[in-house]
Amino acid sequence: MSFDEEELSDLRDRAILYIGVATGLRDSGLIGLEMRDIFEKEGGVVYRIRDPKGEGNPDPEQVSVPHEVPALDPSPNRALTAWIEAAGIESGPIFRSVGRYGNVDGGLSSGSISDYIVKPWMKAIGEDPSQYSSHSLRAGLVTQASLDGIVEARVAAQSRHKSVEVLREYQRPKNDIKNYILKEMG
Repeated sequence: MSFDEEELSDLRDRAILYIGVATGLRDSGLIGLEMRDIFEKEGGVVYRIRDPKGEGNPDPEQVSVPHEVPALDPSPNRALTAWIEAAGIESGPIFRSVGRYGNVDGGLSSGSISDYIVKPWMKAIGEDPSQYSSHSLRAGLVTQASLDGIVEARVAAQSRHKSVEVLREYQRPKNDIKNYILKEMG
């Protein structure tokens, strides 16, 4: 995938794709991230997910992303920082819509990550966009971790899966965007 560093929407899209793969966040977790939910820690960033499943759950969860993530350049945290700085975001939702003339507007709505980010980027690299959604980012994390030989308990901790059986459903390489991100970066 080739992101134009001069285009705000490309900076946002890259940040969403990379953070989505690195954290395994669901659509609701990505669109729900706010500036108050990111905390620097030694060697990485902690992301607080206030409503992990988008069901009004009052118990936040946390997931960490190291500053260095093999094969993703820039790293997810650097991609996010580039978006935040370019968009001038200081508070409120992190991921926002970008208007036709580069205006940064309000937060994204449910379904917008699939429809306006994941599907168009997959189409741009020659894949059938109907086979992908924002959930492909979550599947990409689990699939790639499995292929890399990371133990299930560690993968489940990052993806916040409560059931190993459900986690294993993801371990089949199908429709995961991480492989395509890596393939295109080459």
